[in-house]
Amino acid sequence: MTFNPALQYFGQVITDKITNREDKYEMPKMNPAILEYVRPDREMFESAAEQIREFDSVFKLEKVDLDDKN
Repeated sequence: MTFNPALQYFGQVITDKITNREDKYEMPKMNPAILEYVRPDREMFESAAEQIREFDSVFKLEKVDLDDKN
């Protein structure tokens, strides 16, 4: 089994809606512990910035138009 933050939050929302029926339209805040799983690690990306730029320069991404049937 793999931890899935989206499913965890869905369960949290359902539980909140059952227990707090008077507040129909307000979504509950995501559990702070779960937010750590879905937020990128800034320090890791900052320390790898040079490698990321090098990767981007070697592997150019292009948009492919799938509607063009030539």
